[in-house]
This record gives sequence, C-alpha cells and structure tokens, in this order.
Amino acid sequence: MDVRDAEKFISGSLVHENASTRNVPYLLMKEQDKPFDEETEKLAKNVQIVTLCTTGNKAQKAAALLREHGFQANALEGGLTAWKEQSNEAK
Repeated sequence: MDVRDAEKFISGSLVHENASTRNVPYLLMKEQDKPFDEETEKLAKNVQIVTLCTTGNKAQKAAALLREHGFQANALEGGLTAWKEQSNEAK
C-alpha cells in the first residue's frame, strides 16, 4: 500500500508480480474516522499489508495506524529508495 500523495504514486510505485499496489495517502488515512473506504477495507482484512513511501517514515506511521485499527500491517523498511537500491545491487 503506497501511502504517498497521489502525484507521487502516479509518478511510479512498487511493482511486484505477487502483489498489487493501492494508493491510500497517509494524510487521508489519518484525517478520516477509519483508514480505508469500504472496498479497500474488505480487501485488506485478514491479509498482510505492507505500507511504503519514499524513505519509510510515513509508511511506519501508516502501519502503526493500521495496526491500531486491527489490520496486519508492516512498513517497507527504507521505503522505495532502499527497494530501488537493492534491486540495482541485485542486477
């Protein structure tokens, strides 16, 4: 789950063959009574959610917020920056 704002999400996010990425900005999650709309909530129940942002800071906050609401959530450590660095090192 990409928790960056929509403009950053549109410019590129994590792509993985075994998981889809959905954009739910952290600020939007934080401002609402519940973090997700009904459709996303149904998809997110009983699955492991991995939150991500550029450096991991907002992702950590988002994961904590989701856990407070009963979801299974962890943040991608180091964010997209670390993911891209590891991907480049693996090549």
